[in-house]
Formats: sequence, C-alpha cells, structure tokens
Amino acid sequence: MEAAHRILIKDHTIYLASEKAVAKFIWDGVEETYYKDLEDPTTFYNSVSAQALLTHLRINCGGMEPEDLVGLQTAMNGYYQDCDGVPEYINKLKKARIKLEQGGLP
Repeated sequence: MEAAHRILIKDHTIYLASEKAVAKFIWDGVEETYYKDLEDPTTFYNSVSAQALLTHLRINCGGMEPEDLVGLQTAMNGYYQDCDGVPEYINKLKKARIKLEQGGLP
C-alpha cells in the first residue's frame, strides 16, 4: 500500500508539472489580447488552468476565414466613426492589425 501511495504522489507531481508546462506553452504562443479577460488582479494568471485557458480561447477566439479577414479590412475603415474616443480607436486598430498579421494579410 505504501508503494501504491508513493506512485499516486509521483503521478500527481507529474500531472502538476505537465499542467504548468502546457499552460506556459499556451501563454507564450498566444497574444495576451486573447486571454486578458482571465487575468485576476491579485493572482494574475496563476490560478488559471490550461483547460480553462483552452476553453476560453475556443469560445472567444475562433479562427478567422479569409473572407472574414477581408471583411475586417473593410470594417476597419468605419472604426473612426464608431468609436467614442481616440484610445478606443487605437485599441481596435491594434487588435485588427494583430488578426490581419496572423492571417497573413497586410
């Protein structure tokens, strides 16, 4: 029973290490813009599991088709009229620029 208990402890340690590694891999590979909603003022992103991060990204950040990217370029022309202020306009343009770069468009 002691050997079985030691194996369970070792398995749990491996699980925790792999959880941290997967989460770090996602944090490093994805722009912060897409997971900023998960930030906690006290713990930042330390309490967010890799599974929660993947679920958030799957729900909120679906991939864009080439047609959507062309539509995004058209929508960018109307951002100036729709925004309440210059900072909001700049933030919208930054987000759109990131999406266009990821889609391979200028």
